Amino acid sequence: MTAAILTVLGGVVVAVVTAGGVALGHVYKRLSDVEAEVKSVKAQNRKLWLWARKHIDLYYRHRTEGAPDPDPLPDDE
Repeated sequence: MTAAILTVLGGVVVAVVTAGGVALGHVYKRLSDVEAEVKSVKAQNRKLWLWARKHIDLYYRHRTEGAPDPDPLPDDE
């Protein structure tokens, strides 16, 4: 009787550990996807800020009648 209880208890422990491992793996995968997306968005944001700062500087320093138009916004990647 005791051996049967220990066997069932061992099976339950293995099942819980396996389920926990699967859940942690799933959370880690989703977290790494989110981190990659944040990195991409930060890079695009930095490009847009550099573009805007460059054009504000050009406008206030060099804008005269007949000056060329500013570069278009950087493309999304």
